[in-house]
Amino acid sequence: MAKATELLLLDPVLKADELLNLGLLNEVVPEVELLNRAMQLADLVTTKSQTAFAKGKALLNRALFFDLAEQLELERQGIMAAADEPDFAEGLTAFTEKRVPRF
Repeated sequence: MAKATELLLLDPVLKADELLNLGLLNEVVPEVELLNRAMQLADLVTTKSQTAFAKGKALLNRALFFDLAEQLELERQGIMAAADEPDFAEGLTAFTEKRVPRF
């Protein structure tokens, strides 16, 4: 909270390494590698279950508004609902067949 307040009130211009140290960036890459790294991450994301991403993102968005017990219950409900999704069946089948899932 103290750092957030400082950033809000002072509005400093921060360098990439400072933002990385504050946890406001996940990674820093040289400019010449930026497009390649972005494409690598995009390719990785597209191989995963978009349904699972959507459900996880929804839980993250609501996390600030619930206490831990409520968050855990929402997560439990999400896991149970995920078991009925086609992506779950594909993931399980791919795992047992020792192959990459096709979502």
